[in-house]
Order: sequence, then C-alpha cells, then structure tokens
Amino acid sequence: MRTVTHLLIGLSGWRPPAWQTRALAILLLLLIPIQALTAAAQLSPTFDEGSKLASGYAYLITGRFRGGWEHPPLAKQLAALPILVVKRQVPPDIYEWNRNFQWPDQLATPAVDDIDQLFLWARLPVALLTMVLGWVVYRWTKDLFGSGAGVLALFILAFDPAVLAMGGLVNNDIAVATFVALTLYCLWRLVHHPTRRNILWAGLAFGLAQLSKFSALILVPLICLLVFLAWLIPALSQRFGYRFPSGQYPQRTLAWYAGSVLGILAIGALVVWAGYRFEVGSLDSIKPRGDMKEFWLPNRVPEPCRDLIRNFPLLVPMYFKGLGKAFSHSWTGHPAFLAGKYSDTGWWYYFPVAFVLKTPLPTLLLLGLGLFTSIRSIRHDRTWCCNDLYLLLSASAYAVSSLFVNINIGYRHLLPLLTLLFVLAGRVATAFRRRGWLAGLIVVLCVWLAIESVGIWPNYLAYFNQLAGGPANGYRWLVDSNLDWGQDLRNLKAYMDQHGLQRVKLSYFGSVSPSFYGIEYDCLPSCGVQPRDGCPREAEVEIEPGVYVISATNLQGVFLHDRDAFVWFRNREPTARIGYSLFVYDIR
Repeated sequence: MRTVTHLLIGLSGWRPPAWQTRALAILLLLLIPIQALTAAAQLSPTFDEGSKLASGYAYLITGRFRGGWEHPPLAKQLAALPILVVKRQVPPDIYEWNRNFQWPDQLATPAVDDIDQLFLWARLPVALLTMVLGWVVYRWTKDLFGSGAGVLALFILAFDPAVLAMGGLVNNDIAVATFVALTLYCLWRLVHHPTRRNILWAGLAFGLAQLSKFSALILVPLICLLVFLAWLIPALSQRFGYRFPSGQYPQRTLAWYAGSVLGILAIGALVVWAGYRFEVGSLDSIKPRGDMKEFWLPNRVPEPCRDLIRNFPLLVPMYFKGLGKAFSHSWTGHPAFLAGKYSDTGWWYYFPVAFVLKTPLPTLLLLGLGLFTSIRSIRHDRTWCCNDLYLLLSASAYAVSSLFVNINIGYRHLLPLLTLLFVLAGRVATAFRRRGWLAGLIVVLCVWLAIESVGIWPNYLAYFNQLAGGPANGYRWLVDSNLDWGQDLRNLKAYMDQHGLQRVKLSYFGSVSPSFYGIEYDCLPSCGVQPRDGCPREAEVEIEPGVYVISATNLQGVFLHDRDAFVWFRNREPTARIGYSLFVYDIR
C-alpha cells in the first residue's frame, strides 16, 4: 500500500525508483488491449468493419484493391493478418469482391466458427497498435517533462473511452493517431538532435502515417513549419543575446533543415510506394473507373488535357485516386446530425461541441491544468520554445483544421489531436514540485477518470460526459459513430432471448445482417444492411401493437429521406435501451 501511495505521489514531482515508474507504465500499457478487447468481445461488427476487413484481406491475397480503395491499405491489412492464420482457404470469388458487407459469413471455418470470433481476431492487431500509441505518448511526455508526467499522460490515455472504443474495432483512426504521434515525436527528436538517423526515423513514421489515412497529409505543412521554426527561433534568439540550454535546438544552417524536410518527405514517399507494392500506372488504368473523374477532371479542363491527365504514368496511381475520392467526399460532405440539426456539409463548431461533450470531465480539467502550467512557465522555463511551443503548434494545427472539415460523423476523427493533448495534460505534473497540494487533486481526477471508464465498459463508443447528460442522453446531441455504429446487434439477440421475444419490428443502422444472429424481424425504414435484405428504406410507419427496436441514428432520421419517419417514437421514453444505441419500444 505504501508503494502505491508513493507512486501516486510521484505524479506530483516526487521521484520514485525507476523500476517502479517502469512497472506502472508497463501495467498501464497492458491494460489498454485488455480493456479494448474485452469490450470488443461483447459487440457485433460495426458499420465499416466488414468492408475494411474484406478489402484488407483481398489486398493481402491478390495484391489488388477489391473495395475500400478510398482509404490507404495499412490499417486494413494489419487487421486482416490474423485471418490468414486462422483461415486455410481463400473464398473462390475473392477476385470479384467489391464492397461485400456479408463477407464475414463466407470466411466461417472450424477454426473461426462464428462472426464474433472472426472479428475478435481481426481486432487484435488494432488493440496492440493502441498499446504502441500508449508507448509513444508515454515516451514523448517522459522525454519532455519527466517520468511522472509520462505516467500521468499514459494513465489518461489508458482510461480514455474514445481510445478504448477505437482500440477494439477494425478502423483507420487508431493507426493514423499512432503514426501521426510517432512522426511528431521523431520530428521533435530531430530538431533537438539533428542527425541523419533521426531523419530516417521521422521519414519512416511519416510514410506509415500516410499509409494509414489521407488526413495525415496535414503533416506535410506541419513538418515544414516546425522544422523552419527549429532554425528561425535560435537564429532570432541569439541575435537578441539569448542562449538556449545545452542540447536544445542545436545550430544548423537553413540548407541543412531544408534538406531534412526533403529527406523526410522522400523517405515517406518511398514507404507509401512500397505500401502499394511499387505500383506504376495511370489514373485511367485503375479499376474501378469513373468515381473520380469529376474530382480529377473538372468540366472546365480542355479535352486534350483531360486525356493527358488520365493516361499520364504515375507512381502509386491508386494512392492518388483514393486521395481524390477522399477530397471529393470532404468537399461534398456527408449527412450529419448535431443537437437536432441536420446538414450535408457540417458545421464549423461540430468538433468543438463533440470534444466538449465526449471528452471525460477529469480529462478536460487535467488538460486545462496542463495548459495553465505551460503558459505560466513561459517566463522561467528556458526550454519552453523547444518543447511546449512545438506541442502547442502541433495540437493547434489539428484543432484548426477540424473546423474546416465537411465530414462531421465522428469524434473518433479527433484521435490524433487527443493524443497530443494527453501529452500536454501530463505537463501539469511538473507544477506539483512547487505546489504540493495539487498532488491530491490529480489523484482525485485520475480516480474519477478510471471510475468513468470502468463504468461505461463495454459501451466505450457511446460515452458522453455529464455536460451531455451521460450516454443515455447522447443521442440527443450526436449519433452515427459517436454513439451508434451497429455494435449492439449481438446484444439485441440476447435481449430477445431473455424476454422471450420471437420477433421484433427492427430499424437497424449497421452492415451485418440480423439473420447472422438468428434475429427474426419485420422491416422498418433503415439505413444499412436491411435495405439490401429487401427491407424498405422509406415507408410510412404505421404504429401497431408490437415490440419496436430502432437504432439511435435511424431514430434521428439522419440518413433517411423522411427524417421524421420515427418522430412519434423520438418524443417518447423507450421501454429499454440496449447498449445505448438500440431503443426498445413495447407498444400495446
């Protein structure tokens, strides 16, 4: 008990033995995949997991994209790797796949006898990658502010509901958060220790980030800015008689830093090319065709130029085609919902609202304390420009860019920003060396965060803080991947068995057929797999006696032509909630 007390006090600046700090860090790192996977084991496949897993598996086997080419392949292939181990035979129609949401059923084998076990294997690499993300945050914070700060930042990440939710699902968000954080950490090491070796590590991390998600392109201007400041700040400071402490921003010429940026970008480009198996071709040679012509070839482009662009040989044409689709999607927008409002192009304040409502309050308080500590240290901390400014600029770049995104579908898109904020929150540990009373405050906030996280298990995806009224009221503010991503189909079957329900009237927002779980249902208007199962997407709902089960996203009508199709239910308290995403109404 005394050791645990010392470890908690250690967060306030008291330095425990190194082995105790390492042991606590290792324990927290191990807790990340344990929490993520045990929660994921309770959930059915979410909306995008089937297509991502099928795409990654097909690309591993054939070397060609068969669906899902609008995202880079790295995260999908990592998730598909365990399937190669447990699956002995490739489905005969592998070359014909495009976007098959029912793909998991085709891979059922004696080794993987149900969908849930199949996806648990696929989610394992994502959980392990989340542990790598935790290590990056711990190591970077430790190098910046000390071991106590590193443990604090890792603790915040290890109990963050958003990280644990995405850490147990097949998605690109954890991968891009991990490699963006790793890129910025390696870049920070480069500007402090400008060596060719650090250029190599930064370039490798940058390339992996680009293979994770197209949003990682924001790293290109950010790298240029941070490296330029690494040259500019010492030059200006020395001109006015300021000298940096030893080891902070060593002097290098502007040409050396420019060469460093070019080296990072070149290494990253080579990594991307290798990730696409050294593909060479033209945009017109890529199958499927047609989806990107409007983005790449606007009508005002003359026909000769259009032909030249279509047939011009490129390295990694699939990357550019997918990038074009991502930009086109971002430009045209996506149906979104926010606090009773609907939009296809989103709102500039969507992500700030999502951040305030879905970030745990203790994390917000720790972040506020960390920011306050950083600002107060400007006057007396001679390394502030070398450390805090670098971190604040990186976080600000992601925060500002989120205001101009037209795709407002998920808090998960803020994960790269959150990891940077966790590092900044760890900064508060340095203030406790001067104000010991804050040690008790940080312990209270950490315990509060742990209680919040444990209390929402396994429904991490549906977490909302007290400002939103908790997860039970989250559907009033945000839906889609913020709350309802089709994850509770398995729990619906358990609910029906428990209450002796043979059949329900179902409107399900998801991509897995309810028949996979033996659910008998009558179709209601929906978005997802049910229209492909022959269910009507749009119809006038007649309220008859029976048990109705409606997904939160469909309840708000986000993707329905008639957004008030379920307004009668929307204004009534449900009989029960299944995992916060499925609403049960027993109409007699």
